[in-house]
Amino acid sequence: MPLFAAAAQADADKQEKAPELKGIVDETTLQALPPRYRKAVEQATMLFRFFENKAGMNYAPVFNALLGSLDEAARGLLVRRLRLAMPSKVPDQKTWFDPYLREVDQRMQIHYKTWRRT
Repeated sequence: MPLFAAAAQADADKQEKAPELKGIVDETTLQALPPRYRKAVEQATMLFRFFENKAGMNYAPVFNALLGSLDEAARGLLVRRLRLAMPSKVPDQKTWFDPYLREVDQRMQIHYKTWRRT
């Protein structure tokens, strides 16, 4: 039994400290965020703190930690803004989202139509 107790204590000692956000994100702003966004900010900050003292580092992973949250927030904004203007029936929605291509060169129309899901 003491062997396992020592292992549990060693695991507790190894636990990671929360990243230092001071100087990067205002505490009131961080507290106002939903938990999933706060976690993304903490992950990005942890990566930044890891990279900040290393020369020649690529900071792209810092921003990658935030991309999911940004995508979700943008999707929510679009849905809220378009909900009242968008038709409720599926065939009408397909027509509504269909691009107007009458004045576009016919050779270029394929590039605008390939993104659509059928």
